[in-house]
Amino acid sequence: MDYEKIKDYFNSNEWEFATFLDNSKLVFRKFEDLESFIRKERTAWSYFESGRLSEIWNFYSSLENGINAISQYIIQNRFDMVQSQLSNIRNQLLSPSYQKIVSTSKLGSFLFTFDKTDHYGMSGAIDCLTGIFNGSSKEYFFGYLKTLFFLNPKILNEKFDEVLKKYDANYIHFQELITKYRLESTKELSEFKKDIQSNKDNYAAEFTKFKSDVNQAKEVEVGKFVDLRKLYEEKIRIEGPAAYWQELETHYEKKGKLWRCWAVWVSTLSVGFLTFIFFFYPEKYLNAQNGFSLDGLKGTLLLGVIISILIYLVRFFIKLSLSSYHLSLDAKERYQLSHFYLSLIKEGTLQKEERNLIIQSLFGRADTGLLQGESAPTLPIDIGIFKK
Repeated sequence: MDYEKIKDYFNSNEWEFATFLDNSKLVFRKFEDLESFIRKERTAWSYFESGRLSEIWNFYSSLENGINAISQYIIQNRFDMVQSQLSNIRNQLLSPSYQKIVSTSKLGSFLFTFDKTDHYGMSGAIDCLTGIFNGSSKEYFFGYLKTLFFLNPKILNEKFDEVLKKYDANYIHFQELITKYRLESTKELSEFKKDIQSNKDNYAAEFTKFKSDVNQAKEVEVGKFVDLRKLYEEKIRIEGPAAYWQELETHYEKKGKLWRCWAVWVSTLSVGFLTFIFFFYPEKYLNAQNGFSLDGLKGTLLLGVIISILIYLVRFFIKLSLSSYHLSLDAKERYQLSHFYLSLIKEGTLQKEERNLIIQSLFGRADTGLLQGESAPTLPIDIGIFKK
C-alpha cells in the first residue's frame, strides 16, 4: 500500500481535540503519535477493569481496536477500510464524552487516587463529573464530595458549612423515620403474634383435618396408581403377543388366498385334462375288439393314477386353504380377546379364576384343522359372564 497516500489522508484532517473538563488540547501531527497515545492511555486505564471508571478503559480499548484494524487493513492493501477506521477514531475523539480523559492530566491523576475496588466511590465521581446525583451509600457520597471538592476547591470556604448542615438535617430526618418505622413494625409484629396465638387451636384443627383429607386422597390415588401399574404391566405382557396375532391374521389370510388360487388352478387343470382324455384318448387303449390286453390295462392304471393325484392335490390345496383361513380367524379372535382382557382389568371386574381361563384361551395351542381329532384348549364358559 502507498503509505504516502495514508499520510496525505491523515494530514488532510484536523487532529486537534479538547479533553474533558480541561483547557488542554490533544494535537497529533503524525499517525504514529496518535497510535502511541491511544496505546499508552489504554494501558494506563486498564488499572480499572471494573466499576464506572472502566468505561474510560473501554473507550480507549475501542480506539486501540481501530488502530489494530488499520494495521491489518494496511497489510491487506485496503485503503478504503483504513480511511473508514481513521474517520471512526476521529469521530470518537471529537465526541463530547466524559471518557475522553487523559491519564496524565490533573483530572486523570485525581481519578487514579480511587481504589479500583471502590465501585460506589467511582460511581459518585463519574456522576459528579456528568452533573447527576443518583446514590445513597456512604462511599458514593464520599466519592461525589471528593470529586466536587476537586472541581471546585473554593467550595470548602464558601458552601461547605451549608452542605454539612443539609447533610446533618437529612441524617436526623432519616433517623427519625427509621425510629418511627421500627416502632410501627414492632407494634404490628406484636399484634400479629397475638393473632397467631389466639388462632393456634383453630389452625391446628384445620391442619389435622387437612392432613386427614390428604391421607385419604393419598390412599385413593395410591390405589389408582397400583391399578394403573397392574394395567400397564398386563398391557406390556399382552402387547407383544397381540401384535404377533395381528400379524398372523394377515399372514394366514394371505396364505388362505394363495392355497385357494392353487386349488382353483389345479381343479381347472384337472377338468381340462379329463376333457382332453375324454375326446382324445388313444385308440389302442379303447379298442374293445382286441379284448383284454396289456396296453389297455396300462392305460387304465395310468389314467386312474393321474386322476387320483389330481383329486388328492385339489383336496390338499382346499384343506390348506381352509386351515389358513381357520388360523387367521383364530389369530383375530385372540387379538380381540386380548383387548377384551385389558378392558376387564381396567374395570377391575376380573377375578383370578376368570383371568386364568382367559390366559389359557389366549395362549393355548391353535387347531390347524389338518389332522383329525386335533383340538386345542378353549374357553369352557361364556365370556359374557365377565361383563359385570
